[in-house]
Amino acid sequence: MTKKWFTVVLLLCLAAGSRAQQSVQFSQYIFNGLSINPAYAGYKDVLHLNAAYRQQWTGIDGAPRTASVSLDGPLNRGAKDANVGLGVQAMMDNLGPQSAVSLYASYAYRIRLDEEDTRRLCLGIGVGATQYGLSGKDLVYLDNGDRIIPDGSAKSTAPDARVGIYYYTPSLYIGVSALDLFSKYSSSGYKWRGYTYESIKRKQHVYLTAGYMFPVNDNIYLK
Repeated sequence: MTKKWFTVVLLLCLAAGSRAQQSVQFSQYIFNGLSINPAYAGYKDVLHLNAAYRQQWTGIDGAPRTASVSLDGPLNRGAKDANVGLGVQAMMDNLGPQSAVSLYASYAYRIRLDEEDTRRLCLGIGVGATQYGLSGKDLVYLDNGDRIIPDGSAKSTAPDARVGIYYYTPSLYIGVSALDLFSKYSSSGYKWRGYTYESIKRKQHVYLTAGYMFPVNDNIYLK
């Protein structure tokens, strides 16, 4: 009886549609907020350089590899009217035969909510472009000469935009952002010899982030 129920559940899972996140995932968004929210630019009130590299499933062909470099900071730091944050980020992401290289510039207007400048509401916008690629030589297939498989590397560059809101105090932060805003209206997609690769066509993404600072004692705080 147990085996029968297991078979039924397995068949239902196979029949159901599945969805997954296309955008790069980070395990520590707290250190890389600019990657998902343009309103984060200038948040630290200093010129901030961030670099990351990650290789997953080491030893397996086509394993995911991700690299990113970002630089952000406030405009006119120290001035009373220093309410603008600027940032730029470059990212590379490889997964099997798929690749993506992107470059974004971010602008954030940071509204002061108190005289001590401990609370701010930030509104951000980012613009950039991403080059997507599909390498036919990295695909394994049975029949040679299949016209749907690129002989070399099929690439497509698409412009993009993102928006976000970010609110923070000394003990709390919360942000909402939307990425890949132009993906819904992009008609280029991934085409090769008249075929469109829908499996890697971009979709819009929405992010919600939040955090709180817990005091453990006078010297230790847990975020």
